[in-house]
Amino acid sequence: MLLYQKISKDIRHSVDSGDLGPGAKIPSVNDLRQDYGVSHITALRVYKELTDANYIQKLPGKGYFVRERFLKKTVITGTIGCFVRPLREYRIEDNYFNDINYGIQSECCARRINLFRSHALGGLYQKTPTDEGLSEIKRAMLNIADQVDGFLVDERIPDPIISEVIEETNKPALIVNRRSELEIDAVGPADRQGMLDALEKISRMGYNQFVFCSTEPSDSRLLAPRYEAFKEFTKINKIDKANVNIINNCNIRPWSESALAIEKIIRKKAINDKILIVSAADSFARGLTSILLTSEFKLKEDFGICGFNGLGYANNFKPQLSTVDVNPVKIGTMAVDILMSRISREQYLKPTYHSPDAIFIFGETV
Repeated sequence: MLLYQKISKDIRHSVDSGDLGPGAKIPSVNDLRQDYGVSHITALRVYKELTDANYIQKLPGKGYFVRERFLKKTVITGTIGCFVRPLREYRIEDNYFNDINYGIQSECCARRINLFRSHALGGLYQKTPTDEGLSEIKRAMLNIADQVDGFLVDERIPDPIISEVIEETNKPALIVNRRSELEIDAVGPADRQGMLDALEKISRMGYNQFVFCSTEPSDSRLLAPRYEAFKEFTKINKIDKANVNIINNCNIRPWSESALAIEKIIRKKAINDKILIVSAADSFARGLTSILLTSEFKLKEDFGICGFNGLGYANNFKPQLSTVDVNPVKIGTMAVDILMSRISREQYLKPTYHSPDAIFIFGETV
């Protein structure tokens, strides 16, 4: 624990225990510097952390004081409202959300936390839920609010509904598998870290041209962070723009159509060039691998392929895909841990996006 975190924890304890009641003045900068032997900057960081957590407020010209309306959230029911899409039939190629669900359930069992699930979750099987289905989900969340301490919310539930539920129930919520404009915790894949780590390692193997295959439009909210990380890599490493290609909508249009575009790129390369094809998802990377293996081009000599997510597409077929494993089970366990920390007020930092570390798997395609 860093020193500023220890000081913040000490002050929070004083507030939680009642030693510092609403309106009480917080120790001054000079007090913190003298009592803890810290710098002026560290003392100010303590104030910022406590202010972001709504523990204290600054009164100009007077100092920092415990917020008058400070209320500590505590675990009341020991139950979480789990509004994450339900399990589906096992698929050898893709069990991403099943793995997230496993992480959620195993963490709740280990911590003796109950899960409340509604029949309304069936509407989340659709990639874009209907207005009627979302309305039913919102009603279900509001109806059980008194029975739960907080909510785990699926990526497919839009921000306006989440915002309304939080405002009406005053219960904390956490979004699973996407970022949000709301001031709310979220847990999902480490897109930037995973992409940069994979590209850095693979680039050492002689690849000097790069193709990014976005399975959706590259500005989609789900894939934009991966695309931005790819662009960041090419910029940091000063890759000539002539050696960078972007292909969008690879999972929307026929794979064969995208493969033809990539074959044209490979065909134009110089003899000693190696092209790395980076797919934003394992599904397209697997399909592309199958197609290109039947072409005149040689894997790992003319081209290499890297997927993303670490799903069955990568691991359960030959050749094994090189991919970025984002650890969906850990996403599930982390979601429960962070939500419970927020409920019990152990988590006092400003809400943000959290991720388990992604791991690059070399596989057999680079």
